[in-house]
Amino acid sequence: MPKPSSMIPPPKFTGGTDQQRLVWMLQTISKVLDDLVQFHPVFLTEPLGKGLKDNWDETKKSLDTAIQQLQTNHKALRGKLKEVGMDGPKAEMKRKALEYVVNNLYQEVKTSPFSKWLKPTNKCINSILGSIARVIVVLEVPKEFKEQFEVALDVAELSKTP
Repeated sequence: MPKPSSMIPPPKFTGGTDQQRLVWMLQTISKVLDDLVQFHPVFLTEPLGKGLKDNWDETKKSLDTAIQQLQTNHKALRGKLKEVGMDGPKAEMKRKALEYVVNNLYQEVKTSPFSKWLKPTNKCINSILGSIARVIVVLEVPKEFKEQFEVALDVAELSKTP
């Protein structure tokens, strides 16, 4: 199994429309979660780890479906996205926060499996998924997966404490 040091950060956002920004956020969240599930067995201790690994494929499909919906139906979703704070300056604020915490997570996780950047990254992902899931319901699946990942992380941290 590859080590955390082999994790490659997601590409940076290079600018664009609200639609491109939202797609980038979901693609970034998908990559982060995939990397954490694939490269961090320390977080996935039994009995919780198997459930996360077993459910990752369904979670990834839900993220891919949401990305496709944003790519093909953004115009129709725009009003509802605005209502939940996922357009314009509010979406840009969340995008900047995600990019910042994810970049720091990928830097630190190379040297420390229990990166101090995991919690802020988790909070940022929760905020984004929670907002967009109110518009694109299929994102409830990755939102719940993410919450269970946090439980597994908490259990792994407790297990390392004497």
